[in-house]
Amino acid sequence: MDHVMHGPVRVNLEVFITNGEQNAMATITMSQPGRYPSPADIEASIKDALEQLPEGFRLMTKREFWDSLVEERAGARVRLAMPGAAEFEPVAPAAT
Repeated sequence: MDHVMHGPVRVNLEVFITNGEQNAMATITMSQPGRYPSPADIEASIKDALEQLPEGFRLMTKREFWDSLVEERAGARVRLAMPGAAEFEPVAPAAT
């Protein structure tokens, strides 16, 4: 086990999920307090969590996620233009 600590942190991910009719949020606790997760750590944690979701649930698409954020802020369903590409963009490696 790697005992490197980057800071006084514990990282929880809030992942937006849906079954096409119901939207929900799943909270994923990263396993190593004190460490900043890498994109690969986050991807692996999400993959593991997906196996534990209730049947029929999946990650939201970018459009579903954007619409959910807009509804949360506006208090009503409003369809607005979505920023960026139609799909989620990959995470760029951190600059060193």
